[in-house]
Amino acid sequence: DRVMRFPTPARAPGTRGRPVRHGARFEFTNPTSWPTPAQSTTTDTIRYGVAHAQSWDRLHTKLTRVGAWAGHEDLLLIVEGTLI
Repeated sequence: DRVMRFPTPARAPGTRGRPVRHGARFEFTNPTSWPTPAQSTTTDTIRYGVAHAQSWDRLHTKLTRVGAWAGHEDLLLIVEGTLI
């Protein structure tokens, strides 16, 4: 049920209203929501057979005002990272 977000796409000229803060969804349980990875590798290992790894850059979670962020009054942060 985990979901991460891609960066906000470029805003089209002349667009009105508040800009969006989060881009497209990356749903862990839905491979159709995964774009082409930024990096991909396949290695043949002696112990485990073929190992595949993929990574996507600049993904972030959409924070909510619960738990550690419950008392945070300013705009919530966007902390980007690499998903492997």
